Parts: sequence; C-alpha cells; structure tokens
Amino acid sequence: MNKKFSIYLILMLVASVPAFGFEVSTEPITDKITLEEVAEYKLTITNTAVNEQKFNIRTIDFPLWDVYTKPVVNPITVDVLPSESESVTLFVDPLHITSIGGYDV
Repeated sequence: MNKKFSIYLILMLVASVPAFGFEVSTEPITDKITLEEVAEYKLTITNTAVNEQKFNIRTIDFPLWDVYTKPVVNPITVDVLPSESESVTLFVDPLHITSIGGYDV
C-alpha cells in the first residue's frame, strides 16, 4: 500500500468539510501488510472551530480499496465537539492486488 491512498483519504476528508477549523493526523497501526492482510490506521481529528463538526470519511479509490471500521458503520462519520479530538480506527483492504508481495503502509 502506498502513501497515495493516505493522501487521497485526507484530501477527501478535507473536501467534505466546509471550513478548515480542524486538524487531522494519521498513524499506521500495521507497518506492512501481505496479500491476505488488511492495513490498520488510527485517524485522529481535532476540532479547532467554535462549534461541533461532523466529518464523513470515505475513499475515492473504491472498488480498488475498501475502508471500514469494526464494528462496521456505514457511512463512517465522526462527530467532534469544539476544542476536542476524536479518533477512529480504519481498516484498509486492497481489493484488487496486481502483484504478490509485501505492501508498505
């Protein structure tokens, strides 16, 4: 898996919010995945605005990548109060692998 997906995910998150009163950080929980594994990320959103914000998390790379939570929630939304942070664990599954090998996350 490459960093391109992470950038798309963050850009999609940015595009879904009308104001930029927030900060986003991602932390890989798994360093590498193999053919049968699923990558895991911790996504933390900090609301720097003065009112509560709702964030929608989705991928623009479906059906190449599947992004989900456990338990499965669809759509993936995160409500964040002012001056607070919320984290969600995302599972990223490469649905169409073109070559066998290890994938750096």
